[in-house]
Amino acid sequence: MKQEQSNDAARLEHYKTVNAAGDMALKSSLLINGAAAVALLAFLGNLCKEGKLAAQSTGTIPYALLFFVGGVLLAAVAAGVKYLAMRHAFPCEKEQFTKRNNWSIFLVGTAYVAFLVGGILAFLAFR
Repeated sequence: MKQEQSNDAARLEHYKTVNAAGDMALKSSLLINGAAAVALLAFLGNLCKEGKLAAQSTGTIPYALLFFVGGVLLAAVAAGVKYLAMRHAFPCEKEQFTKRNNWSIFLVGTAYVAFLVGGILAFLAFR
C-alpha cells in the first residue's frame, strides 16, 4: 500500500513538472513571436516616418511579419487546445487528453518554426 502511494506521489510530481515545462514553452513561443512582430512594426514605422523607406520597398519584411503573427496565433490556439486537454486529464479520459495534449505540443513547435522562418526572412530583407 505504501509503495502504491509513493508511486502515485511520484507520478503526480512528474505530471506537475512536465506541465510546468509545457507552460513555459507555450508562453515563450507567444512572447518571442509577439515581441518580434511588435519590434518589426516599430522599426518599419520609424523608417517610413523618417522617409528612409518607401512602403513598396520592404522586400521580405511583410512575410516575416506574417510568420511572427502566425506564430502568435499558433501559440494562442495551443493554449486553447491545452485547456481542452486538461479537461480530459482524468485517467478515464486518457485517450482524449493524450490526443489534445499532442496537438498542443505540435502547435507550440510550429510556433517556434514560424519564429525561425520569420527571423530568416527578416534577416534576408536586410542583406
